[in-house]
Amino acid sequence: MEQRLEGLAEQVKEQFGLRDYTLAREHIHRRVGPNRETQFIYSMEWFPSDSDQDDEDLNPEGTASIEVDVHTGQLQHVIFVGGVTHAESIVLDDEAKVRRWIETETGVNVAEQTEQASREIRTYQYHSMIDGIRTTPAGTIEIRLDEAGRLVFFTIHGRFPKKEEADVESFPSRRKR
Repeated sequence: MEQRLEGLAEQVKEQFGLRDYTLAREHIHRRVGPNRETQFIYSMEWFPSDSDQDDEDLNPEGTASIEVDVHTGQLQHVIFVGGVTHAESIVLDDEAKVRRWIETETGVNVAEQTEQASREIRTYQYHSMIDGIRTTPAGTIEIRLDEAGRLVFFTIHGRFPKKEEADVESFPSRRKR
């Protein structure tokens, strides 16, 4: 297991360009997913190398808090404290790049499995959907970027079923008698 975690930490360090960061804290926690499946999540806190860590309870600005599913290696959450990154972070400076990054990282086909819930300046939010109908239980993806288009926040919750996985029910037609 230790080798698996070391591999995930190295993968995250490379992916987010955390060369000037130090892995300061790490732990594993258990989460129960929407289908009652158990996930083990590897949570890492990467501190900028030049930060002063005066208070053990607070993370310095620019800290990268990143969670990855231990078994699948799928990214679950990314937060750069204060919306500040000192990393050679992922740059997503237009919506097409945001969509491609989501598809690469999560396997979710943004065009077929989501609807854009909101788009504010540098913030993108998507909900799970099939054929124009939101799915239940719901899935949500949110991304926030800094002024330079660098990723400073990512989260994915719930499921994003493919069309062939959906249990489509037909409703009886209402005829006037």
